[in-house]
Amino acid sequence: MEVTADRKLFLGGRLKRLRRDLALTQTAMAGDLGVSPSYLNHIERNQRPVSAQLLLRLADTYDVDLRTFGPSGGPATESELAEAFADPLFQGLPVPRHEIVQMAEDQPAAADALLRLYRAFADRRARDRAEADVAGGADDGSPADWVREYVQGRRNHFPELDALGETLADALSSETPAESFETRARTRLLSRHGLSVRTLPVEVMVEWTRRYDPHRKRLLLSETLGPSSRAFAVAFQLALSEHDAELTALTDSAAPPDEPTRRLLKVSLTNTLAAAILMPYAAFQQTAEATGYDLARLQARFG
Repeated sequence: MEVTADRKLFLGGRLKRLRRDLALTQTAMAGDLGVSPSYLNHIERNQRPVSAQLLLRLADTYDVDLRTFGPSGGPATESELAEAFADPLFQGLPVPRHEIVQMAEDQPAAADALLRLYRAFADRRARDRAEADVAGGADDGSPADWVREYVQGRRNHFPELDALGETLADALSSETPAESFETRARTRLLSRHGLSVRTLPVEVMVEWTRRYDPHRKRLLLSETLGPSSRAFAVAFQLALSEHDAELTALTDSAAPPDEPTRRLLKVSLTNTLAAAILMPYAAFQQTAEATGYDLARLQARFG
């Protein structure tokens, strides 16, 4: 790993693993490196960068190979994890990129275990399909397979949902233009549908990141959700509340073979409508072209 005098890296997870492998406390390692325990704590939490000088001091003090602190330290890379999470198996469970990056960087063993489990599942699924084909094609595949093929057959193009999303996005903007999308959507859910949105601690939500309580008409969100994931969850609920009839009709028109496939297709279409509300096509295209496809500005504008 090449180290220059002014290079700084955020490598908190790897530094923490090194300290634990050496059975050192933060105080002990801080003393060895000549920094304060609070500074080391900030580094381990990726709130401060690891400077090149500190990396060299680590190598000199603990006789470690600096290449272990280079990129792609674990077998599970960001792209591999992103590909796994894009599988229809995880439909309705959007995992933001920053969480994927953090998992690959800070928890490589867990990331590798997840990838091995996913690959074993994918292999088993492929064998099941092959066996079904050999048996004469009696099995039409899983609901996820059917939905994926249907969406791909439409080239993921649903102009009716784009139109609904643009209309609703315009309505939200005209009501309270100074507020963020999430605030506007929450206000509309409460005023028009009597549905409240609450953010709860992870201890309460446990394994859930989002959950709808139909009896109390509440959308419950985990505090672990980032701003973009939280906004998408609210948009999903707003899409269902405003256009359930249209989503049901579009689902039925596709003629899914059974009820599990029908439910999954409706979730997929609702995701599409939620995205269209967050990023109305015409406005998004206009802003993209006007800003020269400046991703940072697009993210800031559309959340």
